[in-house]
Amino acid sequence: MKTAVCLIVRNEVRDIREWMAHHALAGFDTQIIFDNLSTDGTAERIKAARAAYDIRFHNWENRSKQAQTLAYEAACTAYKLEFDWIAFLDSDEFLFTAGGESVREFLARFAGWSAVAVNWAVYGANGHDDMPAGLITENFLARAAEDFFPSRHVKSIVRPALVKSCPNPHYFDMAGDIERRYCDTHGNDMLWMHAPEAPGGVLRGLSLALPDYSVARVNHYFTRSRAHWLAKVNRGYPSDVAQRTLEEFDTYNRNEIMDPIALRGVNALRAAVSKLEEGRGAHAPGLLPY
Repeated sequence: MKTAVCLIVRNEVRDIREWMAHHALAGFDTQIIFDNLSTDGTAERIKAARAAYDIRFHNWENRSKQAQTLAYEAACTAYKLEFDWIAFLDSDEFLFTAGGESVREFLARFAGWSAVAVNWAVYGANGHDDMPAGLITENFLARAAEDFFPSRHVKSIVRPALVKSCPNPHYFDMAGDIERRYCDTHGNDMLWMHAPEAPGGVLRGLSLALPDYSVARVNHYFTRSRAHWLAKVNRGYPSDVAQRTLEEFDTYNRNEIMDPIALRGVNALRAAVSKLEEGRGAHAPGLLPY
């Protein structure tokens, strides 16, 4: 089995090394990264990390509202013969398995499926107004409760050879037997949120059930600090989703539950980020406990 994680990114120079190091430690063989018109040195940091990791860098100058979904479809087309699975995440999203198993071990249980949907765990600002020193995953440890509606959003890990299209950043239209296209992290048929106004009466990309983090989750550091949020608003989104506003910070700044799962691998992550900062080669993916 060969796995990749795909990202489209714009102006995340401060935190991009942590994202790359985390997903290498998680066990992905390759990172497919589309730089969408960054102006702050993000692209240069991604390219430098190729000394440590297998990174396929793409200069993505698409300015349309569909820049993100088009990049995802391009990745599936370009790499469908190379990778069995590709996960599609944003730069503020970090995949974790509950038991610390590697991505390869996690995906081995879904042999009969075309796509796996993994729910968000939405983390708040944890009282930070300014950008704190250190790692995202060690500074933001409290999250929203499972009944926070945006946590029903999922991110997808798909078999690229079976992708027909990507209607939105959370969901892919998959080929094959309709009964076996999408599952949740327990290997059950994925049930989508009902919405009469949506195509087919469902919102594909939002789970009908509350999120269950007992197998895996995507930690979504959506607000980070108030300063991060301001930068997010000013940067804009490389996707077709609604643009964010300053007022939304208070909506998403939810910190009800202390959930420090990310601290499980923080020492290995710090070491990997330090190697990237020093321009040294890092370890082979998946060899450190994470």
